[in-house]
Amino acid sequence: MKITNAIQGVMAPPVSLANALKAQCPADIELLDFSQAVPGYPPSAALIEHATMQLQDPLIHKYAPALGLPELRAAHAQALGIPADNLAITAGCNQAFAVAMQCLAQSGRRVIVPTPYYFNHQMTLQMQGFEVIEWPCKPDMSLDWEALDALMTPEVVAIVLVTPNNPTGYVTPPGDIDRLLAIARAHDAHLILDETYCDFVPSASLREVEIDPNLIRVYSFSKAYAIAGHRVGSLVGPEALIQQAEKVIDCWAICAPRLGQQLALKGIQAAGDWVAQWQTRIAQREQHLRNCVQDIPGVSIESSGAYFAWLSYESEQDSIALATDWIRRLGILVLPAAYFGSDQRAVRLAFANQDEDGISQFARRLVG
Repeated sequence: MKITNAIQGVMAPPVSLANALKAQCPADIELLDFSQAVPGYPPSAALIEHATMQLQDPLIHKYAPALGLPELRAAHAQALGIPADNLAITAGCNQAFAVAMQCLAQSGRRVIVPTPYYFNHQMTLQMQGFEVIEWPCKPDMSLDWEALDALMTPEVVAIVLVTPNNPTGYVTPPGDIDRLLAIARAHDAHLILDETYCDFVPSASLREVEIDPNLIRVYSFSKAYAIAGHRVGSLVGPEALIQQAEKVIDCWAICAPRLGQQLALKGIQAAGDWVAQWQTRIAQREQHLRNCVQDIPGVSIESSGAYFAWLSYESEQDSIALATDWIRRLGILVLPAAYFGSDQRAVRLAFANQDEDGISQFARRLVG
């Protein structure tokens, strides 16, 4: 087969690699799964009831407009305080990112990605022919401003920022986002802001949504409303971008699934309190994790927030070897730093999907 080197050079999906690790968990040890960032709880009762009703409507099984259901676009735009013409509904946040970057893709263009990076971003950019420029974060996972100047060449078309961050959990302060946008603007580049996990941190930690010629925002309804399998996200940006994005969406998926869009709409209308309750619960889990880990020798949390904690360890093992050791010996499944383009002695914990008992058991297993 004439499979291109560009595709063959892309890493295997880390979730598939994690599933291979999971298979190595001993049968006599209960698995503690901190690997995949998917809500470990069902949607709210209101959404489940709404889904049941929607399945009876013949229209739910048909295509939706490429840019999304008008009623969802209107409700989402109103919640963000922007015009509906500045957003598109996509088949998940990953598609929103891929669509946006496809509109910018051209041979010779570069994209700056802070590392550790979200692996699907790196994979997508590599597939689309961009040169990915890694921008290592500081030890506390904040942005290294001094290193950025040398990376901003005329070929750079975008800087990608995930906040709250996947994999580190670091929440970039709004003032830093403003600074990064100003740098992008000064170099005629774009800032791509991925806020998939923004619903799990206080709103004061987030930058207000706005329309700017150099700013593109991607978002996921999947995490907030626990509807990941229904694939619904959004792309926000200048109207000229949305107009071109319609072409890409129409070719790649035609539309986001209607049922997922209806669930997202119902979530906006009826699940605000439910989301707020889960934000509080997950923040409590984060604090419980920090309390449990702080006195364990040889490990420390470098950064955490929303869904994730970046846990460093003292060992000569690289991160893949350590993750393999933990699943085989302790029944703990984590993702190694290597999956995120980092050679740090660290792993990612998606702690949000474990309750307090699971987090306590994690700490007990580490202590032995």
